[in-house]
Amino acid sequence: MVEKILVLENHRHTLTVLRSLANTGYDPIVGCHDQIDKKFALSSRYTKEIWPHPGFNEEEKFTEALVCLLKKRSDIAYIFPVGEACLLLLARNYDKISRFCGIIMPNPIAIEICINKAMTCKLVRDMNIPLPETSIVRSFVDINTQIEKIGYPFILKPKIITLGASFYGKKCIICNTPDEYKKYFPKWPERYHDLILQRKVSGIRYSCLFTSFKGNIISYFEEKTLRTDAYDGTGNAIDSVSSNPSKQRKDFSELLTRRLDYTGIGCIQFLVNEEDGSCYFMEFNPRLDANSALPYYCGVDFPRQAIDVHRYLMGKITSLPQYSRDYPVNKRIHWLFGDISGLLIDLKQKRISVFQGIGWFFRILNSFYRASYHMTWSWKDPLPTLVMYKQELLNIITHRLNSLRLHKTGKS
Repeated sequence: MVEKILVLENHRHTLTVLRSLANTGYDPIVGCHDQIDKKFALSSRYTKEIWPHPGFNEEEKFTEALVCLLKKRSDIAYIFPVGEACLLLLARNYDKISRFCGIIMPNPIAIEICINKAMTCKLVRDMNIPLPETSIVRSFVDINTQIEKIGYPFILKPKIITLGASFYGKKCIICNTPDEYKKYFPKWPERYHDLILQRKVSGIRYSCLFTSFKGNIISYFEEKTLRTDAYDGTGNAIDSVSSNPSKQRKDFSELLTRRLDYTGIGCIQFLVNEEDGSCYFMEFNPRLDANSALPYYCGVDFPRQAIDVHRYLMGKITSLPQYSRDYPVNKRIHWLFGDISGLLIDLKQKRISVFQGIGWFFRILNSFYRASYHMTWSWKDPLPTLVMYKQELLNIITHRLNSLRLHKTGKS
């Protein structure tokens, strides 16, 4: 009987997980929630079943529904969480769920530390890994105190991304001047009691993707972010290239995985000054990276490796495969959908000028032309990408019709 794996959360890298699992010999079941419109993964040819479930914000209902499913379905061997929302939920309810099947994730304590940016920064500081000057702020008084201390520019970001809460639609806010601070941070965001304030340092974002077993990194891949879906560079990577592994960054990463006794896949990001090679720690994501399609196309299959280390940890296999340390460099991947969406959002919210938008458009064309691979597209599995564009087109049409309807109502 073919074993099933329940994949939770629908993101662009969910497609990489589905394609990897299917090629490894598993039948993926994809979880979905009716109120979430990101359902393109459901149309993948590799999705064998769909499991409708309560939202992650209804933690008790979700956990109860999941336990009920696992009691009925002994053929579900593993749960593979893709995003941080379900990762946190599973970590908090680990003992209730893990008795029924394996969960492909690091230990709950490591997850809690990594997702809490304040705890991660303390760990990084204690281990003497380079970190921008960082502090916790809980009020405007705290922020003003730090401004007097470190000046401009600085960055504000949530300590933990709260499910359902918005941080002005961004991962973080860059304040280069007092005017930008007032413009981008007009009031304290709801549902966030404290924030991280960091001195802004210059550099290029490098992502260090890895598989670790009991703290030892056994597979490693680096990629350089060329552009993100936000004009100021704070968003999600939409144009990246594989790069030669850095001994310094790998050593820093392994210091952290060893301290956390980390088993599983993850991604540690650094800001790198390419002139002198110096770097600063950025964040530790205890999950599959959103750009995992790039290493997958380069022959580094992190979803499969995640299952390997879990099976070895549980004693289901006697040894781990020897993963190759070599992968092709200068291979570029582009996420066209995210690129276009980012342009439209920044234009709509007037974060960029029309002139900047035109420049962005030509960068989209250049990235599309020069890409070795495309983030979600596969000739063997084209439907998810087509569904993604169809849904976005319907959203634009619906929004336009609603605007016209309101305009006519206002006139009458």
